[in-house]
Amino acid sequence: MLILGYICALLVGISLGALGMGGSILTIPILVYLMHVSPMDATAYSLFIVGFTSSIGGARYVRDGLVELRTASVFAAPSIVSVFMTRRYLLPAIPDPVPLGIGSAPKDLLVLLLFALLMMIVGYRMLRDTKYDDTLHYEVPWIHYLGLIVLGAIAGFI
Repeated sequence: MLILGYICALLVGISLGALGMGGSILTIPILVYLMHVSPMDATAYSLFIVGFTSSIGGARYVRDGLVELRTASVFAAPSIVSVFMTRRYLLPAIPDPVPLGIGSAPKDLLVLLLFALLMMIVGYRMLRDTKYDDTLHYEVPWIHYLGLIVLGAIAGFI
């Protein structure tokens, strides 16, 4: 099973490089189901794996001047802070097992169920017919920075 996990991880890396898509959606299930890593650890490992591979791939875009570093920083800073705060304070505060109205469930199961729900929402949003404005906007009004800060914090929390 471990070898299958490594093969799948390689395929995820290739798809990330070729398509530029988010890798956590693919990395966490590989870590949990094929490599038998606990869901709590898999979320941390996935953050490191996807962050590391994305930074290597993104370096070329930064070098070519295709990344607005100020805007990226406005999004990244609250995201990093909220990831740290969530992993440091919120996750340890969740009891194991988690009491529910009709019983209780293991914390790991709850994390996997929430992750599955997130995957379904993301999949639906990817598949629905949406028109995107693909024009580049170099001037970002300050009000959009406030939105980026909020979105960065939400992304880090999730």
